[in-house]
Amino acid sequence: MKNKNLWSLDYYLAKKILKPLKAFKKMERSGYPSDLTEKKWEKVLDDMIYGIEFIIEDDWKPEETVKQYCKRHDKAQKGLELFGKYFLNLWD
Repeated sequence: MKNKNLWSLDYYLAKKILKPLKAFKKMERSGYPSDLTEKKWEKVLDDMIYGIEFIIEDDWKPEETVKQYCKRHDKAQKGLELFGKYFLNLWD
């Protein structure tokens, strides 16, 4: 029997990551990546959170068009790329 968590590993990992990532954003941190300002770092964290939330809540909203869904998907993809780029900066 296959491990049920591997059927949607993205969802499984997103569920594990979201709460600590939100807590990290809320905490008083001692710094931010050297290529960003503090304000931009806050925006990057928001984008990361959006990307993770999209994985968990990904569903087609009946009222949205394909274009609107694709826009949300692209925004989530950007957040996930930032998560990868700044993964080593998720420390205090």
